[in-house]
Amino acid sequence: MKKFQRAYLEITNRCNLHCSFCPGTKRPLMMLDSDRFKERISKILPFTEQIFFHVLGEPLLHPDLYKFTEHCAQVHLPINITTNGFLLSEEKEQILLHPGIRQVNFSLQALTECSGSTDPMQILQRILRFCSKAEAERPDLYINLRTWDLSHDFKYSRLQSMLEKEICAFFQISAQTFSFSPGRKSRRLHGRIYWNADSRFEWPVSEVRDISVQTNFFQSVQPPDSNSRKPESESTEKR
Repeated sequence: MKKFQRAYLEITNRCNLHCSFCPGTKRPLMMLDSDRFKERISKILPFTEQIFFHVLGEPLLHPDLYKFTEHCAQVHLPINITTNGFLLSEEKEQILLHPGIRQVNFSLQALTECSGSTDPMQILQRILRFCSKAEAERPDLYINLRTWDLSHDFKYSRLQSMLEKEICAFFQISAQTFSFSPGRKSRRLHGRIYWNADSRFEWPVSEVRDISVQTNFFQSVQPPDSNSRKPESESTEKR
């Protein structure tokens, strides 16, 4: 067993959105280049079981995402990706279906930030179509659809209600009977696809501090803990 369960490597701190709930960054906007990526993976590899490609940035923005995925697959380091899903395309979908990727998390809360001509329901449908494609081509891939439990907030509760109806209809679940079990924040929708509804996350500091100041890229690790909660995608089936 390796020392850490997971490590976070921010391959970019750029994002295609400016969500009100995200603190953003004052760091220079950058993309991690291939050489530095491989160097960091080589240093991380002996210590962690999994790698996460995000902190504040949107990983689908990186032009070398496929190369990074290939490299991690070659060194047998499972990848977890969190994305807002706005940049999903046929090309990006094929990357996310790469066998080197263990789990994809879609932050549906970003749909509340849609403006102008962007229709949040169209983005959601694109994400749900990817779920179907993944079940057909990568049934071993974990997918989490993530929202916050903001039923007390009228603005967000309206959108959450719309999301519930769309998701339930897509997975042929009765919206009238849909609910999370007491004390649970996750529900399996189908196969390895889950819906997670957690309390709103508050960043502990207004600005995420770099521990690699010279390169402006954030790296972090999380030690394994037998008493800690496992990722929702796994814990739901095992409880």
